[in-house]
Amino acid sequence: MKMKVQIFKMILGTGAAGWLFFDAAESVSRYGIRWWNLLLGAAVLFGTVGSVKFMRGAESVWVFLLSAIAFMAADVRMAAGVVNVLLDGYLGVTKVLLGIVAGMSFLAAEEIVMGVIAGGIWSGKGCEVN
Repeated sequence: MKMKVQIFKMILGTGAAGWLFFDAAESVSRYGIRWWNLLLGAAVLFGTVGSVKFMRGAESVWVFLLSAIAFMAADVRMAAGVVNVLLDGYLGVTKVLLGIVAGMSFLAAEEIVMGVIAGGIWSGKGCEVN
């Protein structure tokens, strides 16, 4: 029973973070970037990883996995927006291929940022650059 509760917390936290990230990406064209949604989504994701018991000891790996899931819809939305703006008169296949490249680039950048933050939170010694 306790494991089911932990899994439910993980699913709920990842879904909430994903919705916040998607809402921030969706509103860029209308209102500008909603920074509070991005910050709150990251806080929810880190809070989820910190509160679920079976993630202890491997927090950086779980942040990597859950942020890849949570950012999926936002990355697709941002890639579609970039492709529609940059490739207005191009062939559809070109748009799809560049959309895949743009989406993977967004995902890689987000994973790097989340990994650095997770390393700073759970490393025990902070972010030290030697």
